[in-house]
Parts: sequence; C-alpha cells; structure tokens
Amino acid sequence: MVAAAASANTRAEADTRYWDNLPNTIHALSLQLPPGEHSLRAQFRTKEGAAPPRLDAAHRFRVEKGKPAIVWLRSRRILTSK
Repeated sequence: MVAAAASANTRAEADTRYWDNLPNTIHALSLQLPPGEHSLRAQFRTKEGAAPPRLDAAHRFRVEKGKPAIVWLRSRRILTSK
C-alpha cells in the first residue's frame, strides 16, 4: 500500500537540466606503447580546421609493463571560482 500511495503521488517527467560546459564531442585513441615515459600533445581545431591559440594540451605519462595507462586531455582549462 505504501508503494501504491507513493506511485500515485509521483509525477513522471523528463529531467531537462543540463551543463553548458560539457563537451559536445569526446575522442578516444588506443595506442600500443612500450613501457616507459611518454608524452602526448593534442591540438584541437575548430569546425573550419583552424587551430585557435591556447587550445591545445600536453601530458607526460608513464606506461608500466602489463598495465593499462589512461590519459585524459581537455581542450579548455578548468574554471575555478576565487
């Protein structure tokens, strides 16, 4: 009865909230790299193919033998409030 009462008082509707800073595209790249130190640089481009200034990212990482390595790069800096 409790479940039936809760169900009767529930209104189902879509959650239309959104985050305006979520990426509209996510790219993935799988590489077979030997163990050791590596660096990765990504240069992001506009739809027209231009490379805007300060819209690139770089990261140094280490690959351990027999272990996966995941590197996450973003095109824009994290916004922080001060």
